[in-house]
Amino acid sequence: MKPGRTTIAVLVFELLTFACGSDAIRSQIGSPNDLPTASATLHWATVSLPRGSYCWTTRDKEACVDSSQVSVPRRNGRLDGYRTAGGFRVQIVFHPASELKAFDVRLSESPVGTPSRVPDVAPRSFDLPASPPASSGFYLYEITGSWSEGKVTFFLPIQLIVGVA
Repeated sequence: MKPGRTTIAVLVFELLTFACGSDAIRSQIGSPNDLPTASATLHWATVSLPRGSYCWTTRDKEACVDSSQVSVPRRNGRLDGYRTAGGFRVQIVFHPASELKAFDVRLSESPVGTPSRVPDVAPRSFDLPASPPASSGFYLYEITGSWSEGKVTFFLPIQLIVGVA
């Protein structure tokens, strides 16, 4: 049985309604471009931090996105570690920096393999260990900023090498 013109018209109407409705929902919640970004100053270099999970409220609409497991982005080659010998203070800068309520850093992956909270030593700063005594290898820090609109997590991948920065 061939679809009639009425069936095709209804199908086209439903597809257009769905597409327009999706855009309207996205514009109400806001796009990832509306979220804060972050960078890290590492000794003399500044690097942009890739965004991970977030929950954000815009115009009374909440959007939550859960990033894939930390090991998955690394296996897919999307997180290259910044190569350094460490032994210096890392300064995190959020853009925009307005009304940051809380700041938290977690070491989620290391050669030792023990996730842990990293103590901040100054506002939005923490110390990166040197190798040695720290083991050389891949370290992944999760940096979370909290604002009145929500929380956003960023990744700081580090490839710690032996030496002095």
